[in-house]
Amino acid sequence: MHAAGNPAARTSLAYTLVSTRDRKQADVPRALDLLEQASAQDYAPAQALLGEMLGGMRSWGGYEPFGANPRDRARGIVLLQRAATKICVVQPGPDMFRVEPALRAAQLLARAGRADESRLWRARNILHCGGGDVNYLSWEAKADRASPAGRIDALALLTLTGNAAAVAGAKAVLPADMVGAADRLADDLRRQVAASERDYPAPPRKELP
Repeated sequence: MHAAGNPAARTSLAYTLVSTRDRKQADVPRALDLLEQASAQDYAPAQALLGEMLGGMRSWGGYEPFGANPRDRARGIVLLQRAATKICVVQPGPDMFRVEPALRAAQLLARAGRADESRLWRARNILHCGGGDVNYLSWEAKADRASPAGRIDALALLTLTGNAAAVAGAKAVLPADMVGAADRLADDLRRQVAASERDYPAPPRKELP
């Protein structure tokens, strides 16, 4: 399949150009150009991969991670958020890494100090895409070394996963006031997610796991 004009082919070629272990074959500038073209065609996998690159989440083609430029990081977040309205995950090919755009957006927002927005996008990843690491959230909610606010956040997000056994286990070790705060936060996050769908619709149902 020729890459000219085809956003899927452009995205696949771009991934090949930055994921090769042979630095002589790596061509990051060309990969960026291909992803820009595919993103301009509103192709969600390209938006997710370009957002991942601009956000500096990993190294590519032997280059140091991107993300040194605040404008690149901010644009990476926007691209990931846009992709998250259309897909839950992108995996360019067999044995290739996966990008969950809503979760990646949340991680970049956290790095940018935008904690409330990060929490919202983590909630979107759970409610829209069935995301959320139940074991990690459960551990975080129970961890004595974590801050009370962090434990409340973790329990609220764990509640959104719908895993009743894990939620009950975490609630059993937390004081009542923290459990109540987490329940209120979970309800508030559901409302925030619903409100956010006016600007960032949920991905199509066929994308849900």
